[in-house]
Amino acid sequence: MAEETPSLNDWLRRLDKRIFAPADTRVCAWLRIGFGLLVAINLGLLALDMEQWFGELGAVPYEAGRAAIDPDTVTLFSLLPKSGPALLVCGWIMVANGLMLTAGLWSRFNAVCVFVWLVSIQHRNHLLFDGEDIFFRLFAFYLIFLPVGVRWSVDAWRKKEPAPATAGSAWALRLIQLQLCAIYLSTVLLKLDGEEWLDGSALWYVFRLDDVYGRLPVPEWVTHSAPVLQLAGWFVILVEAWLVIGLWFRETRRFSIALGFALHLALELTMNLFLFEWLMMLALTSFLRGEEIEAIVRRLPFRKRAPASE
Repeated sequence: MAEETPSLNDWLRRLDKRIFAPADTRVCAWLRIGFGLLVAINLGLLALDMEQWFGELGAVPYEAGRAAIDPDTVTLFSLLPKSGPALLVCGWIMVANGLMLTAGLWSRFNAVCVFVWLVSIQHRNHLLFDGEDIFFRLFAFYLIFLPVGVRWSVDAWRKKEPAPATAGSAWALRLIQLQLCAIYLSTVLLKLDGEEWLDGSALWYVFRLDDVYGRLPVPEWVTHSAPVLQLAGWFVILVEAWLVIGLWFRETRRFSIALGFALHLALELTMNLFLFEWLMMLALTSFLRGEEIEAIVRRLPFRKRAPASE
């Protein structure tokens, strides 16, 4: 007998199950730890120069910072001291929230705190930040709604109960995945909206930006060859376009994750983009399954191994 074609209601039920199914606690814990480390580094470097970036005697005084952004935006710095030692204390509180999120201590509370801090510093000095920081902020927001403290955390250790395989709902995890694909899709559309990426001149300019390019040397036959630069530009567009679709299908998921890692590692090794590539690679791992995450964790050198059974 021929198989019946799935109806619209069947597709909607599958979509509903896909979006709102219980979240795998291993994936959520992995994302919490990775994001917590990245955001602690991010906030830690800002905390070293709080007066410079957010103080009245720094680069952008409070009123100048508010004039450069939509006045309806909110920031804790409207209530906090504008300068002095208290500003430095705020910086290290931000870092502490990031570290406690990494450790899984009061996980949801610290996810909220990190999100509020990221919103506040970005609205305080809008001129300092870019798209990478927006993704940091959105990532923190999505983590608030995931069961990030159920496994591999101080919260789980204090409960002294076996961690469940699934908990809560995966809808916020799907938002992380959709956000990642939206970034790839938008970059593809922007690259196609013009001739620079198609004729290779975009990468020619990139290789000559002294402030971001130059971490590791690249052979001159790459940086000075118009055909090679043109092919490289097309390849980047094709990879990003592929990731928008390929990450969602079981048959192409692993290959797509590996391809995404190759792209971002190549950028990380040749350009100085701070933590953007690492945040993107972390988001790529949101497409891994719980058992794949656990297999990676078991291979970590500092992971305590259970004694062999007799």
